[in-house]
Amino acid sequence: MEENKELSHILNTYLESKSYLSLNSLAQNMKVPETSLRRIKKAELKRLPKNETILKVLSHIYKTTDLYEIREALGEGSLSEYLSNEFLLSSGSSKIDIKVIDESVSDQTSYLVFKLASNSCGTTISEVQRLFGQMGLSALENLKRDDLVKVDGDNISSNLNTFKVSNEYFVRNFKAVSDFIKVEGNTEVPNLFYNLSESVNRDAAKKIHKVQKNALKEIISILNDEQSRGDIPLFVLSAIDSLK
Repeated sequence: MEENKELSHILNTYLESKSYLSLNSLAQNMKVPETSLRRIKKAELKRLPKNETILKVLSHIYKTTDLYEIREALGEGSLSEYLSNEFLLSSGSSKIDIKVIDESVSDQTSYLVFKLASNSCGTTISEVQRLFGQMGLSALENLKRDDLVKVDGDNISSNLNTFKVSNEYFVRNFKAVSDFIKVEGNTEVPNLFYNLSESVNRDAAKKIHKVQKNALKEIISILNDEQSRGDIPLFVLSAIDSLK
């Protein structure tokens, strides 16, 4: 596939410019397995590596974690288009400097406390205690220790503009948030929940993916709009997969 060839070319070009650098040393610097980097170099992969691996490779080479800067450095091509689609990047050039926070939110409570703190209105110590009790307060102390949140009186807010948790924790965190779904409804804001399944062909699956991604792009646009700001901690869950 074209994205793999492009990624391989970028890596090989970088290695040629750093002739003193071994593949093993580069793998350690990028924090990716040497076997994965070797397969990328030789374009031996039948499909693209995990998104985390792609980001680590490109972030190291282009010396930025800003997805828009990486896309601009890539120029037009399949890999640039892949990043735009995979990370729902807009056609603009807003800065998205992503920090991976896996170690700091290794448990569900820490993840949920940080999610609440990351909303534009933040959260409060009293709300964290109400929702999670002593576990929530302990999680808050750990987040403060890692400099991810700041506390001002009772108010808690995030120190990060954008964060990411690796895909391997997606299901765990999805379940943590889904526990807050109120099937009986909500007087404050209408909720929405569906559980759909059917056997389909590959073309139908691709169409559904496209519809969902387009919908998510619109949702992200609304969430990022300053006119949308309020005090309702809304959450949106999205996943499509095969029951195989």
